[in-house]
Amino acid sequence: MEAQAISTEERIALYNKLVATHPAAERKGDTVPYTSINSNMYSYLS
Repeated sequence: MEAQAISTEERIALYNKLVATHPAAERKGDTVPYTSINSNMYSYLS
């Protein structure tokens, strides 16, 4: 089974949907999206 490649825009859209599930999470970053709570970075999309 071959994995399908997804575009950067699709990855960011999925990341945004994931972040939206946690109300305290704050999405930041323009070129490298990341999330923070209480000024502590806890996830990023590479």
